[in-house]
Amino acid sequence: MKWRILLVSFWLLIVLGRADAQQVDSLNLRVPGALYLDVATIVLAGNASINYEHPIMGHTVLRVGFGLGYAARIGESTVSSSSGVLAMVNFLSVGGSHRGELGLGCSLNRTQGRTPFFSRSTQDLKVFPAFTIGYRYHPYSAGSFFRIGLGYTFAFGFPLYISGGLTL
Repeated sequence: MKWRILLVSFWLLIVLGRADAQQVDSLNLRVPGALYLDVATIVLAGNASINYEHPIMGHTVLRVGFGLGYAARIGESTVSSSSGVLAMVNFLSVGGSHRGELGLGCSLNRTQGRTPFFSRSTQDLKVFPAFTIGYRYHPYSAGSFFRIGLGYTFAFGFPLYISGGLTL
């Protein structure tokens, strides 16, 4: 049920964003790059990262970042940590400053302790999937930038993320 609500909400963002899409696309504008701080958490697990997005074509941007993560296990009184780099491609809905987004990629992390995908304790370099689905306010001119949604980036940091920064 929750996934249906999420998908319907994302669809509405795309449809409502199309209201000014023809006007914006007729100007042949590209989404500007952005530099921002991203925080994702579910209280006992989360991460923080600094990211840069660069437009690669139309409404598609390449995201690269560096982040740190943590996860606490209540029953075991342990905390796991992670640090690494992220690469993603974010697909943005056509529209004005208000957009839906879908991001896919991977992160390379040095983990210490247990992670959601590996139940045994490890201190290895691992590749993790990365995905996001959400809403962003991303103006075509320089100014503030905001994102919120669901996703999984780095070794921890699932499911809610909030980002803020500047467009370049």
